[in-house]
Amino acid sequence: MRYLTITGTLLDEITLRLTHGFRIDEPPDADPPGGERSPDALIVESVGPEGRVLGRGLVRTVPLCAYRSGLPAPRLVAGAVAVVEGAASLRFLFHGREVHRFVAPLGSPEVRLSWRPDGEQYGTQLIRWDAHHPECANLAYVVLFSTDSRTWTPLCLPQSEPETSVDFDELPGGPECRVRVMASDGLHTAVVDSPAFAVRRKGPQPLILCPDDGAEIPFGAPVVLMGQAASPEDPGRFSDDLRWRSSRDGDLGSGPSLDVALSLGDHTLTLEAAGSEREAFVMVTVRPDPCRSDDARESAGETD
Repeated sequence: MRYLTITGTLLDEITLRLTHGFRIDEPPDADPPGGERSPDALIVESVGPEGRVLGRGLVRTVPLCAYRSGLPAPRLVAGAVAVVEGAASLRFLFHGREVHRFVAPLGSPEVRLSWRPDGEQYGTQLIRWDAHHPECANLAYVVLFSTDSRTWTPLCLPQSEPETSVDFDELPGGPECRVRVMASDGLHTAVVDSPAFAVRRKGPQPLILCPDDGAEIPFGAPVVLMGQAASPEDPGRFSDDLRWRSSRDGDLGSGPSLDVALSLGDHTLTLEAAGSEREAFVMVTVRPDPCRSDDARESAGETD
């Protein structure tokens, strides 16, 4: 069984605006509680050429913010329904009323990648493709990326342009990466995958959680350092092998969390992760504490 994504906005109880759907292999989310009787359910009917209903599916809707507007809040529509072979159109019902009807073009789109990877890919590249539809129907495209041909990550929102820029330095790496382009006429979807290519593995990527960049800290107050490092290739695993340093005070210690005392002045705090080529940094300023007396400042060795 294959499924069709349904995404759009229900502006009111009679007007539905949809983006092009794409065929996917994953089953849809669970139906809204209460099924077709749920006030949040959008019913999607697959209709054959003779007008006979071939199948029905449900998509959740969620109200968007319209606080005290006095009008019904628009509703976000997002989900997927089972694709019924032979459907010539899709009919959308909300609260028993037809809010949209999509008539599928005859024929199916075709898509071919113009971009051909050669060796290891790095930096920003322009991915281009060619697409055709026998009825010249408007097409929408999405581009996805995978390191294993099983899990795919979208690289762009649905778009009408047959090209998109991809920064391979920001993507996870591996020896068997691929780019996939999907072209949809709203019901039928064509898919093309690139040949396998290599992308450099990134290793742990450090991130400073605390303090904030630009923070001002009273002298003598403890400074809490918190950070983490996760690899794009293994995003659920965090590294504990982290090292902190200051541009003024030098090495501060190691670990995901530290309490330190910093000297007066401007500091660039840097977090390094073992096995990573990247560093994270923030700039903070330690200022004299106005609540402390001049005598206390002098005893601490501070000068103006």
